Amino acid sequence: MDQQAAAKLIGFGLPTRMSDRPFGVGKDGKQLLRTKGSIVRSTVLYMLESVEKNAMEDARKSSRTARIGKARDAASEVLLDCLNTAIDDPAYYVSMDYLLDEGNSYSVEFDVYLSKICEGLSGDPDFHFNRGTRGIPDAVAFFARPLPISQVFNLLPRLSAKVADVDLRVVQVKSNFAIIQWWADKDIQHLPPDVHKVFIDYTGKYMQGVLGHIPTVLKNMPRANVKEIKSILRGDICFEWEFSWGESHSWLAFKNQPYEKKNDSLPTLKTAAGYYDVAAILDIDTDIEKNLPPLPARMMFIPFGMDEKGNLVKQSRSSSILGALEQLKVSVVERLDRTLPGNVSAQERSKIIEAAKSEALEKLVERLNAAAFDERYYLTTETIFDKNRYYSYEFALFVNEYASEIS
Repeated sequence: MDQQAAAKLIGFGLPTRMSDRPFGVGKDGKQLLRTKGSIVRSTVLYMLESVEKNAMEDARKSSRTARIGKARDAASEVLLDCLNTAIDDPAYYVSMDYLLDEGNSYSVEFDVYLSKICEGLSGDPDFHFNRGTRGIPDAVAFFARPLPISQVFNLLPRLSAKVADVDLRVVQVKSNFAIIQWWADKDIQHLPPDVHKVFIDYTGKYMQGVLGHIPTVLKNMPRANVKEIKSILRGDICFEWEFSWGESHSWLAFKNQPYEKKNDSLPTLKTAAGYYDVAAILDIDTDIEKNLPPLPARMMFIPFGMDEKGNLVKQSRSSSILGALEQLKVSVVERLDRTLPGNVSAQERSKIIEAAKSEALEKLVERLNAAAFDERYYLTTETIFDKNRYYSYEFALFVNEYASEIS
């Protein structure tokens, strides 16, 4: 064991060894997928930026460039030395290239070590809150940017699942505030007791930073005000925060602003007419867990027609809805082709398939009507195929998700 790195780990308030593997398959035989690589990458990069900023302030102009480079290299070396010292099996040692690869996933215990080491190296007393500005990956921001802020908060359990397997719960959402809970039980059961308090403390700060910066990252608005209602550190069963913000701009203000891609792998998901294709947006992240939290029971916004101000709801074209309906039919046919016995006649097979497609469509319409907050927005198996109608982003999300589940 590297004694110098071990001493630093103790100084960061961490045990000198992790109790389990950092990624891959844990000792219990289950995959370690709690934290996505995008969070690890953003945490490391923010730490290095903080180190560079501190070096810039300390150095004279004549030696600034060299000193900044040395500080960055030194911080990188300490980070890797500490992490690899804490990892029991050399087969799981990490490199800087590995940490910056967004395609990787890690255990919650690795997240604890990385976060605390980066905090100690950064020199930023508010490191975890501030790194929250980087906690929204490009793909999630790309999808969420056109949505109203209140709708983004309402969808937090699903959006957060793209980044980490955390237990976020929506208590209440209104047009200018949201009450959100974070329950730590799911994570705590995978951590040794001596890092429970460390994990709860920094994760609470990080959650406040990520969620509080949603208006800033998505709408270029001031950070949301954060009021802590409950705290696990004070003996409550969960953290509960109220986030409040000013009036947000209409999505139309952003429809005409080109999305600045930070990641070349993100496609441009606009149709020729300039509207975002929700169905395509939902396919950005192909590595989402199958057990995502469910959608809210009810939609919050008018799905089609005129909104409260008398403006036409025109966020998603009918083509995205019709595409989901067509895919639903195709999926039903493919499923039956795999399961129907070979001795079924062509005529009988055709009848079974048509009946199954009709049943799937009826289930979809039934679920959409159950999620509508007003009977005026109920649909039928005929009206859902209206080619001349526009819809809200929220409605398109519900259609795509329900169709996927029914198929």
